[in-house]
Amino acid sequence: MTTTAKDLGDYYSALTQVIDDIVKLNELQSVVLGVPFIASDRAQFADTAQELQKRAELARAVQGVVSAFSQLSGSNASADVSDAAAKLGQDLVSIRALPTGSPVPDAISQAEKLVVQLIQEHKERDAAKAMDNTFAALADLYSEERSTYDSINRTYVILAKSLANALVDRDMVDRIGLAAPALQPFGLAPRISSTAPAEGFQELAKLQINEQAAAQITAHQKASTGMQQALLEMSKRIHLLATKKGMSSRGAPLSLADVEKWIAKLA
Repeated sequence: MTTTAKDLGDYYSALTQVIDDIVKLNELQSVVLGVPFIASDRAQFADTAQELQKRAELARAVQGVVSAFSQLSGSNASADVSDAAAKLGQDLVSIRALPTGSPVPDAISQAEKLVVQLIQEHKERDAAKAMDNTFAALADLYSEERSTYDSINRTYVILAKSLANALVDRDMVDRIGLAAPALQPFGLAPRISSTAPAEGFQELAKLQINEQAAAQITAHQKASTGMQQALLEMSKRIHLLATKKGMSSRGAPLSLADVEKWIAKLA
């Protein structure tokens, strides 16, 4: 559960970086293509980035609560759980809907009240009763907004693809990188004359742009699906614990591999 919460925080932080890159691409598009980047669009991206960062902080607060409960036998366990739960409660209260996304599920605001109750618990199973709806609400929030996350990544890739093609058309892209795969295995570096015909290189560059754009969109869709599956699995495990059925599995969900792969590649 700690791993799932950590990866969720990292995922939201990566999406925040994607928003920052979209802003930079819009600024570049304004210079290269003369497409206006109006203040209202800039403000909407800023609001979206802020809300995504809040979700990253919420995920890390969840990680803190889980970590604190795993140390219940320690001498400072009660204080650690109280501090972690209080932080989670504050972060739950701060969550607002994304500017272009779905409304925040009502369960999120209800979960905050349960966290206050959670502070007073000192046994794992009793605490799980209070945590059950909290984690279910977090999974619901992700599920409700997942299409928006996919849209954010798709917007970034499509805009980057459009600009890359425009730069290729203007012969503003270095051709050396296209020849490198053929020579690097032999320790050789390409040297391409600026007078060499550009047409063939442009066609090759655009093919590479199209292939990479499609691969990046697919990679994020796999990551967003994997994250949703992991959250649902985490919520299911806590529910089992809360209903006195125990947890048959304690390892990190396998679907997190796609999430971690996307985050690493973006970084």
